[in-house]
Amino acid sequence: VRNKVGEMALYQEGASIAIDATLPKAMGEQKTEAGQPIVYFGQPEIQAQKLAPGNPFIYTATLTLLPDVSLPDLTKISVSRKPVEVKDEDVKKVIEDLRDMRATEVIKDGAAEKGDMVHVDFDVFRDKVIIDGGSGKKYPLILGRGQMIPGFEDNLVGLKKDSAKDFQLKFPSDYPNKVLVGQTCDFKVKIHDVFKRVRPEVNEEFIKEFGSQFKTVEDLTKAIRTNLEMDAKRKQANQLELEMLEKVVAASTIGEIPEVLVQNEAHKMIDELKHNIEGQGLKFEDYLLKIKKKIEDLMMDFAVEALK
Repeated sequence: VRNKVGEMALYQEGASIAIDATLPKAMGEQKTEAGQPIVYFGQPEIQAQKLAPGNPFIYTATLTLLPDVSLPDLTKISVSRKPVEVKDEDVKKVIEDLRDMRATEVIKDGAAEKGDMVHVDFDVFRDKVIIDGGSGKKYPLILGRGQMIPGFEDNLVGLKKDSAKDFQLKFPSDYPNKVLVGQTCDFKVKIHDVFKRVRPEVNEEFIKEFGSQFKTVEDLTKAIRTNLEMDAKRKQANQLELEMLEKVVAASTIGEIPEVLVQNEAHKMIDELKHNIEGQGLKFEDYLLKIKKKIEDLMMDFAVEALK
């Protein structure tokens, strides 16, 4: 083996075995000033000090320490839990949404009204150039839902099949693409078809679609209320946990947090963002191009939240 791979390769393999055999014990022997075990984060950085035939093997291991934390008196930390209330209008909204989901579309000859669905072509121009993502063909749109920027759907009300219209709109301050915020653009639209949406009545026939366990409208209403209460309690529990942790952190004494720990958390946040974007059928690389940022820029953006 020595003739095949060389003397040094054997020593490097031996060094690896020696590190595995000695490092865990050495790490366990390290103590804080108070005599407590030291808590490490991540993998140690190994550097050989002496690795030569006929000599002892000497190496150093540099580890990242988790910061010391002194907790406050937790009996003095409190959060208040308010009673969960589900209003009748909340239940009614869910039922209306269910009716909306099961609506059927019937083509109509008249002008489009709020609540109707239209198939529309649109092009959006800024300085006579179509903006990125600013074009659609036979795009299905339910008027009044607020799916587009304010004013867009209002301009389609009153239009009939095969009619066209040009108008201008200003992009709102909360628009995701910050480049377009406050910009006035030209819109060209053409209606292909107008559909009247017919929603089912809430009766025994309607509730059968949601399972045989529902015999009456009251059964469905009760189940919706129960689900809304469970969801509200879950959200409240999550909010109370965050509020409690923030109060504990604010009252605690926390030592210096290693940069590698912050970077690791920021990477987790980026991975979560990537997962969410790809879950919507989009490419993360296209998202970065659209917001004109690199991974390094996102790391800096997330640094403050990662530290928190």
